[in-house]
Amino acid sequence: LSGEMVNRYRFSPVEGKNIVELVVTSSGDNRYIAASMSGIRERYDRYEDYTDGLYLSVFREGEEAVSRFYKLSNLGAFYKKADPDMFRFFPGRKKMAGSVGYQLNMHPEIKGGGNEMILLAEAYYPEYHTEWYYDAYGMAHTRYVFDGYRYTHALAIAFNKKAEVVWDEAMEIKGIRSYSRAHRVDAISGDGTTGIVYNLDNELHYKLVSGGTSDGGRQAVTLPLMHADDQLKASEEGRIRYWYGSYLLASGYQKIENDSKGNRRIFYIYKIAFQ
Repeated sequence: LSGEMVNRYRFSPVEGKNIVELVVTSSGDNRYIAASMSGIRERYDRYEDYTDGLYLSVFREGEEAVSRFYKLSNLGAFYKKADPDMFRFFPGRKKMAGSVGYQLNMHPEIKGGGNEMILLAEAYYPEYHTEWYYDAYGMAHTRYVFDGYRYTHALAIAFNKKAEVVWDEAMEIKGIRSYSRAHRVDAISGDGTTGIVYNLDNELHYKLVSGGTSDGGRQAVTLPLMHADDQLKASEEGRIRYWYGSYLLASGYQKIENDSKGNRRIFYIYKIAFQ
């Protein structure tokens, strides 16, 4: 490896829109597919990022062969799961129409391969509360205090080698607020079925998609404890990651009470089979 630039790829986004995040995958045949979220940074009450849509671009031999733009408000599953108040429609500000108050944290890798690839992203927004304080002269002021990022739902978008969206699905996320924007959701595919899953409070919450159609709503399964007489008092920092083949890794911390074996706080790792 010499560190020399081999090739350069130039995007041609719609005027007035910014590339927020970008992931690239090879689909074979000397072809690369790039997926990126676009956004608009505008001042309304204060400066905020408004996620606007999704670019899918196909590159062959360093040249952009196909580029498609999809408004997030036109993706059916995303629109149904999103809070209507998060879709911003500003009178007289056409470039903001249909933008979303959510921010989307894209996963750095694209799942699957062959004729169908899956992009995974997690929707969140920052939460604040207002505090009053007094200066040295006794004057009252207010300030925003950051409370963390509230995760709302996961979004899976499947597309083909022509950068055409085949299906999209969203799963609601409840109960996760974090000061970091770490990925909390993952996906795994096998035999034509894709599972979207996250780990919270010692439960795996998941949703199955087969042939672009959801197999019901969100479901949950409880992770077993090591001993039959263990009592779970708290579960923290739950994570889920694709490992290899048809397996996932679930990890986190548990606070356990047990009269005979003693109370303890443990770090756990479970190997989860997707069948």
